[in-house]
Amino acid sequence: MLITKTNPTGIDAKIDKLQRYIHARLVDLLDYNPTQVDALLRAYPRCYRNKKDTGYIAEWFIGGTDYEEVYLNDALSCSFFFGLADDEIEYDKTNKANVHLVVFAKLTAFGNDRPDEYVREQFRKWAAKNAFGFTLTGTEMWLENVLREYPGSRRDERLKNIDMHPFHCFRLNFSINYSSFKC
Repeated sequence: MLITKTNPTGIDAKIDKLQRYIHARLVDLLDYNPTQVDALLRAYPRCYRNKKDTGYIAEWFIGGTDYEEVYLNDALSCSFFFGLADDEIEYDKTNKANVHLVVFAKLTAFGNDRPDEYVREQFRKWAAKNAFGFTLTGTEMWLENVLREYPGSRRDERLKNIDMHPFHCFRLNFSINYSSFKC
């Protein structure tokens, strides 16, 4: 399922383009028909770092006053979300921000023998090939690195085996220059 923001502007417009591009490549790679896509994939837009009793967690805004967590769902083949890596957006002639893409993958959907490197390489290739103004600056693994802005999430019992087969999580880091007025 491709979950997008309505009328994205600024950085959200740039993220929307990359989100749609990666989602389409993922659908092609896994060779899913349209009915399988909504049941097996989740592509979230920029999510929010919301404070909870256990610390900050990543959630997407559903509407009204409702948010939903975006972490691993073991029924899905793959899910991903975007977040801001810093609280500050620099401004000169354009805005500059650091953005991350967090991916949760069920590796059995991609092949045998724990194809974690293959999945990371596919996402890096898609991000670098048609980056819509994003510059790929690095890849990170291990839950404490991937979700460092969301320390409340590490306490969640559901995430304790996130990097044990068949699951894998990783993060791509980007810098992006964008205009607040027109993308």
